[in-house]
Amino acid sequence: MENIFLERFKEKYIFLDFKDITEYFESIGLDVKSDCKKKLFDYVNTDEKAAHVMKAMPKAFGVMASYVEDTLGITTNERNKWTKKGFLTVVGTFEFKSHYGKMINARLYDFVEVSLLTPETIAVWRDKTKATPKQLEAINRAKEAYALKNTCDSCGNLYSPIGKNAISVVDGYKLCWSCQKRYRGYGNIKNVCEKWLQHKDLYVILDTETTGLGPDAEILEVAVLDLDGNVLFDSLVKPKGIIPEHVSNIHGITADTVIDAPTFAEIFLDLDAILNNRCFLAYNSDFDARMIDQTCSLYGIDHSIYHHVCVADAYKDSFSNKRYIKLENFSKTVQSHRALDDCKIILNDIINHYANFDINTFFNRG
Repeated sequence: MENIFLERFKEKYIFLDFKDITEYFESIGLDVKSDCKKKLFDYVNTDEKAAHVMKAMPKAFGVMASYVEDTLGITTNERNKWTKKGFLTVVGTFEFKSHYGKMINARLYDFVEVSLLTPETIAVWRDKTKATPKQLEAINRAKEAYALKNTCDSCGNLYSPIGKNAISVVDGYKLCWSCQKRYRGYGNIKNVCEKWLQHKDLYVILDTETTGLGPDAEILEVAVLDLDGNVLFDSLVKPKGIIPEHVSNIHGITADTVIDAPTFAEIFLDLDAILNNRCFLAYNSDFDARMIDQTCSLYGIDHSIYHHVCVADAYKDSFSNKRYIKLENFSKTVQSHRALDDCKIILNDIINHYANFDINTFFNRG
């Protein structure tokens, strides 16, 4: 059996099925009931068994190429170079069929001849294949050119020219896939904010504080700014219902805070005059529009439909981001959760910030 194994192993490609390997292992007293290929590799690489394997395959003693690299500190590049120059010989590629009769892999592992692999021979081979000063200079130039071509101008990371994150040129900048997405996102949100500021007479910024989130919640505070930062409206509102303690813990508005405040019915006409024929910008504007509708319903107030645009959605659409981002995370400003303060955050830290965004900041150049 050992001679048959040796003859097959000496071929460039060897084809052994599960039965062949099992019989050979049994002949040398090795149990292969579990994972035969792992046991083969472990067996070949075990020092106490190496002498027997050497005797069985005197001219083609081999181990996995990756094992040789790891144990002797040889790089893949060196192994490939020495194989091409004939210093190192690939004595076989091991493949086999499972006991189900299906080929596991067309090419599992290369085995290389290691009988000459000693520290001395490795040193000689390294010396023979060592690059000349001229070659080193050419290699360095090639590396610099590769790095220049495949380094992202934004994040500064070096990427492979093949794959999802391969560098592409966008508006004259070399960008990886992630930075392309961010770059286009910043461009998109900048255009949106510029459009809002160019048509200041059509937009206002609104924010509300409420007694909760559900269908019975009502407005406790409402503020409106124009896009020049002028306060058009800012008022506390005395609710019909109670203010839950956990809600007060968020914005700080309690029953005592609003005890002398006007009701929503008393402030509605002033608010309606501001919102009519204008579009209000808000962070999660659907919520604010719903709160206005719910509070109007509580007081039996009929009102026209107010047009609104969600600043959070504009950001998500610009960056193709599906996740909701909190206002303080978006603006990088700590919220007080008061209506007027939140309006100012939307205007100063989002709209004005992105409208005046300098692309050089994105590239760390400015």
